[in-house]
Order: sequence, then structure tokens, then C-alpha cells
Amino acid sequence: MKFDPLISIKLNHASREYQPGDLLECEYQVDAVERKELKSVEVATMWYSSGKGDEEEAIHYYERQTARQSQYETDLRELAHFSTELPLSPLSYSGTNLSITWCVRVRIIVQYADQTPKEFKYSQPFQLHAYQSS
Repeated sequence: MKFDPLISIKLNHASREYQPGDLLECEYQVDAVERKELKSVEVATMWYSSGKGDEEEAIHYYERQTARQSQYETDLRELAHFSTELPLSPLSYSGTNLSITWCVRVRIIVQYADQTPKEFKYSQPFQLHAYQSS
């Protein structure tokens, strides 16, 4: 019996609250999968809208790694890190008709022996709020 891979994401602010221009630092790791089965890892900082009307999404930061990025095989299960400066907008919003959610999303492609590749993804939401004047 195969278990789904585990994907963990850790943000540098435990509160998961950021302001425009803040540096978001993230560590992520994939576990419970064999090295040879993990074909690629994609990480993105993004926002998406939901509610009435058209739903949108946009990627602010994106990185993709594959097991064969060079002549040497890379172990994509190792702890990885990225950082990005957050933009001025759009800000997180939760309303009656519209919500805007920011998140870090890790998406992996796993291929078990003689099977078609499977996608797994995990998102860690965070808040992007305007500066509060004191």
C-alpha cells in the first residue's frame, strides 16, 4: 500500500501576516516518497480570487526543479528554501462577493513504477495587509 507523499511548508512569519514589500522566506520539503519516484517540484507564491464572477489567479514567484536538471541527479526531497519580496497589491481580502487569498503552493509530480505520473499539491495561505499607521 502506497501512502501519498508529505509536503511541508514553513513561512518565516509564524503569524503568516505580511505587508507589501516584506520579504517572505519559505522552507519546504517533500517526504514519504522514494527519490527515483519524485520527478519534479514546483513552488509558487501566488494569489487567487474566488466568489461571484470570474475567478482569477496570478503567480508572483515561481521555481521548478526536476530530478535531471544537470548531468547529476538531484534529490528533490531535501529541505529547500526561497525568498521573495511581496508586491504592493493585490491585498488579501475576504468579502461577501469576493475573496483574494495569497498562498505558497508546492506542486510535485510522482511516478510510481509502470504507472502514469500523479500530481500532488499543498498550499499554505498567508495574509498580505496594508501598512497600519500608528
